[in-house]
Amino acid sequence: MALTISLSQNLGTQFTPGSIVLGVVKLKTHEEQIIESCQIDFRGLSTAFLNQNYGDMGSCRTDVVSKTFLFSRHLDLYSGEDLHREGSHVWPFAFRIPLFAAPRLVPADSRELFYPRNRWRGDFVVERNQAHPLPPSMQESGKFVCNVRYMLEAALSYRNPATTKSRKLKAECSVPVQNLEMSPPASAGEEWVYMMHRHTLHRSIADSSHRHFLQPLRLFRRTGPKPEPEVKLCVSVLLPKEIQVKERQSLSVPVACTMEQPSEQSEPKQPVTDSNLALVVHSFKVSIVQHTEVRAGCNSSSSAREIFTRKGTCIIPVSHANGPTAEGAANLPPSSIFNLSNVVDLSISRQSLSPDFSTYNIARFHTIEMRFSLMYGGKKSKFALRNVPVRVIPQSEGELERRLSEGIEPDDQFGCDLLDINWRELRENAPAPDYDALGLCPEGDDDICPEAPPPAYTI
Repeated sequence: MALTISLSQNLGTQFTPGSIVLGVVKLKTHEEQIIESCQIDFRGLSTAFLNQNYGDMGSCRTDVVSKTFLFSRHLDLYSGEDLHREGSHVWPFAFRIPLFAAPRLVPADSRELFYPRNRWRGDFVVERNQAHPLPPSMQESGKFVCNVRYMLEAALSYRNPATTKSRKLKAECSVPVQNLEMSPPASAGEEWVYMMHRHTLHRSIADSSHRHFLQPLRLFRRTGPKPEPEVKLCVSVLLPKEIQVKERQSLSVPVACTMEQPSEQSEPKQPVTDSNLALVVHSFKVSIVQHTEVRAGCNSSSSAREIFTRKGTCIIPVSHANGPTAEGAANLPPSSIFNLSNVVDLSISRQSLSPDFSTYNIARFHTIEMRFSLMYGGKKSKFALRNVPVRVIPQSEGELERRLSEGIEPDDQFGCDLLDINWRELRENAPAPDYDALGLCPEGDDDICPEAPPPAYTI
């Protein structure tokens, strides 16, 4: 005998919260059997294991292991005492993946009671930023092991007609789930989707337009050397606020440099008149760092790894300004802005990026780091931009609206209301669902169209 779970969707289908998971539980037997029951469960789990040594006295298991259920669904596919002939038998099922993690009933003294802390979600959802959208499927190992899994688990009870002893068969199937972006993207309603980062350099350089004429005259003068003109260089780097996971994502990093000369009211210094000087970038490095943080009990751990790195060199034109450049590169002409993607391929493969998410015991976020080695007027300098936050969001344009129009479970309505998602209007304008192919009636009480919200999960 063999028990398997087969999904109706094509292999490689990417499910998202709100998707309907269709399939069959299939039994293949070579002899007659009495089937007593067939059940299937659909669960989302988030697990973290801190495999480090926390102190000489050791730590109890609850301090280094955390296993939480994001949701749990159950269907009874068959029950009875019928005799099933040899051959294949199938039982169809349908589950809708919830949009949000289900509420949990956890004892107050439990170590699995999670309070909302920076990066992690908690069991108490009372504010917009504490809503708990489902995280994507993931797995990571290193100094800790963590994963988010969505599993179908089927169990079948049977017995031989000649005996009264029941036996069980089990089968499981993993469902890959990609998360949905629940908050509006940074580009929605905004014209400026970049964050500007500035670095100021003070430089005293010789004026090249007078350098060759003054050098011979200095041999006959007894006066002391004149102070070299001082300029202030403002290097502006524009980094994106968010990166979308798509098949081909090209990173754009515009850079500009403005030179501010001393004003007339300041201490008199000879201004720089050579407009041919440019900022030479001997080397630059662009990196995207993926951060993962986990917690279990009273312990936590984190890791960071570079998932994208590019290096290059270029020359950036210097724009002249007569006063303070408070606006930086925002009002510069396009000819004064140099994009690093012109000299280095900054395209990112889809396989390199994973969306940000946060759940009870695992959180993932990203930052950008940049390093510059510069030369201007014969003098070298270096500076770096570290831990610049950037949101990595899934490519789900219109996906949330489509899922909401197909239907929403009662226990997801609170999360949508918390995030100001107008699900009622989308639901009213959507056509009525039809699952006759599975033998399910939209007006019935099943997992897809429940008459009452499912109870909170108790651990």
